[in-house]
Amino acid sequence: MTKIINGQTLNSWEEAVNAVFREANAPPFPLSIIKCFTFISKLGDESEFKDKAERFINKEFKVDFTYHQRELSWWYVPVPRVKHSRQDLPHLAFNIDLYIVATAEFHYWAFDAMKYEKSEAKYPCTLISKFIENAAEFRAPLVLLKAIADGDYSQYVVVEKECFWTTLDINGFQARLPDSFIPIVRGINGKPLGQSLEVMHLIGAGVGLLINKNLLAPLPVPEISAKSPVKVDGAHLTEAVVDKLMELGWTEEDAKKVVHTNKFPSGANTDEMVQIILKKVH
Repeated sequence: MTKIINGQTLNSWEEAVNAVFREANAPPFPLSIIKCFTFISKLGDESEFKDKAERFINKEFKVDFTYHQRELSWWYVPVPRVKHSRQDLPHLAFNIDLYIVATAEFHYWAFDAMKYEKSEAKYPCTLISKFIENAAEFRAPLVLLKAIADGDYSQYVVVEKECFWTTLDINGFQARLPDSFIPIVRGINGKPLGQSLEVMHLIGAGVGLLINKNLLAPLPVPEISAKSPVKVDGAHLTEAVVDKLMELGWTEEDAKKVVHTNKFPSGANTDEMVQIILKKVH
């Protein structure tokens, strides 16, 4: 996405953020969320990154700067894309795009027909463009976010520390979080995690209640009754398995998806099919 807005200049990083989110149609994340991802512009060689950004701006403005003077300001704006997933371990998956916003005022000589002379003219414009797609990505397990929000995540072992990042082991799941994101989560300060994530627009409306009720709790393994359950076939069997999973806290959409994507032994009954599913997700 690249857009040039003629006749407009911006004066601050905050104005640049508002312009990007307007054009990218992104959720209204709090400014603190956006600030915590600004470290992305510092990954790698900063001078090389700056040179690349300036070349990119000059190319996008499509102006021969040897014939134009210009006053140029530019900013990086990280824009997160977030989705929640139950794959492996329930988590939030972050993909962060890095936008660049440049505002310039071009100076050039224009001919004034009334005075029959040349006069200096100014032409302001603003460039908004996606500079690097997927500049950074990470997965944040909900159990870890809950522990951080509650003020104590010492039960999870730090396996690696590097510039801007901390990696923790969550029962075999390697969670690599930006250091700047941890204080944001800590600021939830014991409040319900799901609703707090909704307020920050990191998840959609209504998802928070599902997270609080289901995603943070392990799925229980059902007890198999002593007598053989009644066997049913086809669509009735599928409905019975979906109903059983929903009793255990699954959403209807997730239950139907997992039933239709799994293969079961011939003659398996409802409880056996549920056990097979639960073993795969644990």
